[in-house]
Amino acid sequence: MDKSECALCYRRRDIFSCANCTSAMLQQRRTMLSALQADVAVLRKKTECALNTKSALVETELRLDRCMKQVEQLAERVMKTREQLCSERIAVVERASKLEERTMQMAEAQHKLQQENERAESLHVPILECLDYQVQWADENAAKVRGDKLRELFALFGLTPKDERNVDEGEDEDDPLSGLPDEREGVSEEQRQRKARTSGPVYFGSLGAQSQPDTPRLHDCPHEISTRSRGEQ
Repeated sequence: MDKSECALCYRRRDIFSCANCTSAMLQQRRTMLSALQADVAVLRKKTECALNTKSALVETELRLDRCMKQVEQLAERVMKTREQLCSERIAVVERASKLEERTMQMAEAQHKLQQENERAESLHVPILECLDYQVQWADENAAKVRGDKLRELFALFGLTPKDERNVDEGEDEDDPLSGLPDEREGVSEEQRQRKARTSGPVYFGSLGAQSQPDTPRLHDCPHEISTRSRGEQ
């Protein structure tokens, strides 16, 4: 309490206070109380503003935490995607290297194939010529064999004329290869005797007028030909 003296009673205020002192003291206290109330109101407003601002900050921090978590997740995805891209890039490089190797192999194979084609073309003409000679030789041999078979058949039925035999004998004498063994040596002595018997003029008009012996070879012929060769109707 105030220990100064009162202006009216000249007493110490901690012991006794007059009405004027008391009213002045009350007025002073009211003024102080109103000032304190104003300060309290101001502090309340500041507190409310601080609380409101703090809640916004908290929400902002929460949002920031969420965004950070999302950023971390995206970073993990980006890392995984990067790893996948790296692995795919390595696979693509390996495939490209294999493709280059295969391309080189294909080029070498094409070069070898071209060389082989050139070699084949160089060998093609002489081989075809050789084949043509072989075919021609085979045709000549076949014609010769057919002629020999026809002569044997004519000789079998006695249809070879004497003049033709003489011509053949002359050709055989002129032939330098006549001394070689004949391929027709398989003809039996019986057929040669038949050739010797046919001394008269022979015509090729019909087989019915020819006298044929009873030979086993006629049994292999058709019945009509064998009967007509014997003069039977």
